[in-house]
Amino acid sequence: MRSTLSKPNRQPICYVCGNPAGSYRRYVNDDYSIIKCDKCGLEYTDPTPTEATLTAFYAQYQDIRADRRIIGLNAQEHLKMLGEKYGWTPESTVLDFGSGSGVFVELAGEKCYGVDLQPSDNSRIKKSLDELPSQMLDFITLWGVLEHLPQPKQVIGKLASLLHGGGVIALTTVDAEGVIPYYYKPPEHLTYWTREAFEILCDTWGLEIVWYQPYQMSQLGSIYFERLLSRTPNEYHQLIINKLPDIVNVPTNEIFVLMRRKSVAKY
Repeated sequence: MRSTLSKPNRQPICYVCGNPAGSYRRYVNDDYSIIKCDKCGLEYTDPTPTEATLTAFYAQYQDIRADRRIIGLNAQEHLKMLGEKYGWTPESTVLDFGSGSGVFVELAGEKCYGVDLQPSDNSRIKKSLDELPSQMLDFITLWGVLEHLPQPKQVIGKLASLLHGGGVIALTTVDAEGVIPYYYKPPEHLTYWTREAFEILCDTWGLEIVWYQPYQMSQLGSIYFERLLSRTPNEYHQLIINKLPDIVNVPTNEIFVLMRRKSVAKY
């Protein structure tokens, strides 16, 4: 891994604020580097992967952490929080953008729909926003999705336009200002977020931040501690692994953000 102060022939711009790239660039591999925006602090991938590259990557993508039981536990916690603090009920109109296997859609009530490119047997999971039966929503969720999007600003703008006044976008994404380390993983993760980047995003699309907290989640003890103990000598590793709880609540390198629609967008 190397860094340089030299600039490419073209001038990359920040995915969120449009600021031209400054001097910070970290090369991840032969194909991609990460630029840190001098204005908003967003870390973003350069070059942006092509649609063909992303299609090929996600055709064979698997997340070993995506256990349905764990997704369900976290979905229940998310819904509990949205209900207690922001008025979600099973009668609320909800969109889960990037719904994956559809666990959240199943738990969030008959008025929750999903959008995902992967085929689904659930009739409430669509392939595009145009297929949704309702174009005005109370809640929109993106659980671990934003960092995967090549055009996050445009996507959030479109989603914000589907909210009722006072409607909420709830999401989790990689926290570039947190204390827990994270890896650069293009073309899987394309952005790494700061509070300032979210403030600019909200100002652009008539949103306001109403919740901004480090994200904790339930996880299988075996998966979580396997990562923690990856450099532990095998004899100690086995002693510890055999005594772990099945499920643990753990801190993550993500941030939990809720944004509420307050007005129409500026542009």
